Amino acid sequence: MTRSLDVRRVLGFLLGLTACGFLSIVETWYALYAVAFVLALPLAGHIHGRWSRRALEALPLVWFLVLMVLGTQLFALLAQAMLAAMACRFILTDNVHDYQGLALIAVFVTVLSAAGSISVAFGLLLLVEFLVATILLIMAQFEGKVPHIGRGFYSAVVVFSLVSFVFAFGVFFALPRWTLGYIKGSPALATQTTGFSKDVTITPGEVLQDNTVVMRVEPQRGGSRLPLPAYISGMRYTTFSGRQWLVAAGRPESLYASSGIDSFVVSDQEPDTLTTVYLEPTGTDVVFGLEHVTGLRGQFQYLRRDAEGSLFTDAPYYKTIRYDVASLDRDTVPVDSAMARRPALLERYLQVPELSQAFLDIAALVVRGSTTADKAGGTRNYLLTNYDYSLNPTATSVEDFVVNQRTGYCEHFATAMVLLLRAQGVHARLVSGFVATEWNNASGYLIVRAKDAHTWVEVLDADNWVRYDPTPSSFQQVSVMTNILDNIRMAWYRNVVTYDLARQVQTASSLGRFFTGSGRAVARAFESFRKLASRLLRDWRVLAGLCAAAALVVLLLRRRVEDRRGRLASALEDLVGERRRPGETLLELVRRAAPSPGVESLVWRVYDVDFAGQRTVEEERAVLRLIRDARRSRAASDPQL
Repeated sequence: MTRSLDVRRVLGFLLGLTACGFLSIVETWYALYAVAFVLALPLAGHIHGRWSRRALEALPLVWFLVLMVLGTQLFALLAQAMLAAMACRFILTDNVHDYQGLALIAVFVTVLSAAGSISVAFGLLLLVEFLVATILLIMAQFEGKVPHIGRGFYSAVVVFSLVSFVFAFGVFFALPRWTLGYIKGSPALATQTTGFSKDVTITPGEVLQDNTVVMRVEPQRGGSRLPLPAYISGMRYTTFSGRQWLVAAGRPESLYASSGIDSFVVSDQEPDTLTTVYLEPTGTDVVFGLEHVTGLRGQFQYLRRDAEGSLFTDAPYYKTIRYDVASLDRDTVPVDSAMARRPALLERYLQVPELSQAFLDIAALVVRGSTTADKAGGTRNYLLTNYDYSLNPTATSVEDFVVNQRTGYCEHFATAMVLLLRAQGVHARLVSGFVATEWNNASGYLIVRAKDAHTWVEVLDADNWVRYDPTPSSFQQVSVMTNILDNIRMAWYRNVVTYDLARQVQTASSLGRFFTGSGRAVARAFESFRKLASRLLRDWRVLAGLCAAAALVVLLLRRRVEDRRGRLASALEDLVGERRRPGETLLELVRRAAPSPGVESLVWRVYDVDFAGQRTVEEERAVLRLIRDARRSRAASDPQL
């Protein structure tokens, strides 16, 4: 191979940068390996010493062993070893087999990064890698220096690559999906994206706002826009220790699919809202849904449900997952049938820790009214009116918040309301989850961010749970660009990341309806055209008009060809400085008016273009440029011309 930097070296370098890009989507520091490819670029193909080559061949293995000794996690171990192998192979490239090996390592890096990446950038990098690898493997077939290749070749390769890429995507969508449960992913590969926590504790200190998207909630087909603010519940709590809310006592019961292979019945109540949840890696096993979840459909092995109806997966998920939720999305819902049959269970909603007399005095003053609704509404209004919202509270406990500090965030407000009501004999519990106010108008779905994590209160009024939110609320204003970018991510998640058997069946049904409807429309249009043509062709005036139009088109085309031929002849006459006499050819004109071997050679070029079957637009332009250059040369040598 030549030692000069050629297109193959550049393509191999770009392939290495693409591999670094794939892994940097998982963790950004992998982009530092791009420095290795920058340093390798001037060395590529220049290492020929026996021991130097052997040292480079052994370097990836040595690096792999060093990382093992350092206790590197498996993903990082494989990723760094592959990047090192790719950089060394890039330096040692000397023939077509080396370039094939380089492309093969790039494929392995792509597959590895797919295990830890859900980003839209993965799809863009995949397209770039496909194009670069295709051109590289074609160029590698040349021995020695790559010959000059026109733009048409590269255009053909790009078009072929794009067609192959589209075909590969078609295969991706067509291959059957087997319902074997969600792949949970690895915590080493995922950045947890949620501000939600099972641990609801009242402590002082600043709370940081995080705009990371936690989930997207989409109304199912035919559903209307979700009302805002949307309350997305996660867990319900009954016991407060004085500083921390505790999960329901007892071991959660296991729920298994009741129909088919992925449908779970959670409650015997009829839902009023059907949504699809696209949940980002949360690091928790909590199942989220609008208000009260009554049913769920997803590829889970089983679910767990505690005494308060909170749902949990069999293990935390570190990949984006999609599941369908049936919910009662309203602020008042009936109590569970099991609780209605066992009134003794209600006592847990009156549990309070040891409270100070000052707190009890405030409870007696605030919680007043003849009905439960009056007491709950009055308590909520008292908190909204007399307390301030702050993300940097100083209260050390809920009593300190109620009696002294009077500033806090949602956990302070909700906990205070529950304890004030319980102190006066009103049954209440705490709910944690998210309250979302960001609606994507372009595609019609709800965007839930980490900063939307929230707690609120449910009060037992007769046989119904009624939602009360004592925390001041706010609505999120979203820019158009934010909506556009999130639409792209949503399309990627919907059609690639969470593409499963159910989605495949739905896509096939939609395509079937489309092609059936399109076929009928084409058949109707063809039949209408046939009838119209039959009717028109019976009229002699229409036939005469069609014949005249056809003759006119032929004349225009011939005149266009003659005009193109005339351009070259006219340019040559301008060069000579005279026009042809009647019946005189261009060659005769030149020999009569301006005999010159150079001008005669131009005449033969014109003849080749016009009559020898070699006429192309590029050839015609080339001859015109030659004639104009000759005219400028003559003008420069003889200013009188």
